[in-house]
Amino acid sequence: MRLSLIFAALVVLVVLAMPVYGQVKAEDWVNKGVALYNQGKYDEALHAYDKAIQIDPRSAIAWGNKGGVLVDLGKYDQAIQACDEAIRLNLLDANAWNNKGNALHYQARYTEAIKAYDRAIILDPGFAMPWYNKGNSYSIQGKYVEAIRAYDEANRLDPLNADAWNSKASALNILRRFDEARYANQQAYNIRRGISIAEPVSGEDIKTYEDWFHAGNIYYYDGKYEEALKCFENAISINPNADASWQNKGAMLQRLGREYEAFMAFDKATQLNRFNLEAWLGKGDVLFNLGRYEEAISAYGQITWLQPAHEKALFGLGLSYYELRRYRESYEAFDKVLRINSGNNEARQNRDLAWQSCCASGISARPPGPQSFPIGAGGAIVIPEWYMRQKAEAGEVIETWRWRR
Repeated sequence: MRLSLIFAALVVLVVLAMPVYGQVKAEDWVNKGVALYNQGKYDEALHAYDKAIQIDPRSAIAWGNKGGVLVDLGKYDQAIQACDEAIRLNLLDANAWNNKGNALHYQARYTEAIKAYDRAIILDPGFAMPWYNKGNSYSIQGKYVEAIRAYDEANRLDPLNADAWNSKASALNILRRFDEARYANQQAYNIRRGISIAEPVSGEDIKTYEDWFHAGNIYYYDGKYEEALKCFENAISINPNADASWQNKGAMLQRLGREYEAFMAFDKATQLNRFNLEAWLGKGDVLFNLGRYEEAISAYGQITWLQPAHEKALFGLGLSYYELRRYRESYEAFDKVLRINSGNNEARQNRDLAWQSCCASGISARPPGPQSFPIGAGGAIVIPEWYMRQKAEAGEVIETWRWRR
């Protein structure tokens, strides 16, 4: 998902004592930079902002916009420096805080990014974009409930933000709230088509990339995977560089049992956008199903590198390590899952199985303590027989007690 950058354009026609350079004012270069950015000419836009700064080094707007375009050029450290200079010159510059948050987000510094977005929101409560970007930072961390709240606020402030509706639909889909996801996706679809009511998703009116993409999502929410696949393929034929369509194509192929084709689609999505965690997860799952466990570990590892506390990726790592008989690493992966979500009973069973395999293979691993085991009736700990037996064989005495949470 793409973060939103906001660029401020000067509208003041007369500025007293404005420094001049060849009779061209700083605000002229800022406005030119905005126009060039909107045309996708990022290098030229950057040059324009530099010209503005050369004329007026104290132009907070020029510094903030420079930070924004540097984000799109992938120069995140320089972007943060530019935004910091804008903030130094104008502590109330919400635009600079928003752009700084985007740079931090792309460096996987999500907590810092959210703090920057919060600062932008405090400075400008009617500013929708920081809410949308904040939702993206929550979503990439797997905090989908918080993400949905942020998207809702973005939609309240700007009901015509199709990206916020679409991102909300993705989060709802992951939470398996399919009816709500379908509604949010339909809202995004309607906004992009310029209509206010739901219309059929098939027919001659479907011509653009956005039409095909959102029609595919609607078919998906209805469980019509073949029809959804055709829509995503049509979207790709219009825009072959859109990673989201390749990801969704992979998901449909996976649901249709076409695993190798799904792998190729997920792989293409990750090539186009290395931050697409859902595509990496789909790729890892397909590789696991194909028995290519080392490659699955590599795919899941890409996710945990970007988001160390990604529950599903860690679970996939645990399964893959176990299949390779790397029991200690399997144990550690499942243990991390339980630290994130202590209620994941499947991870608990798999972790205990991995620990038993460690013991049987003579591999050292930190055993799970009694507090890790489920709670039975009356609050008593349910300690598995294998745990009791292995402790007894080691000559250790196990003290049972009531564990209170």
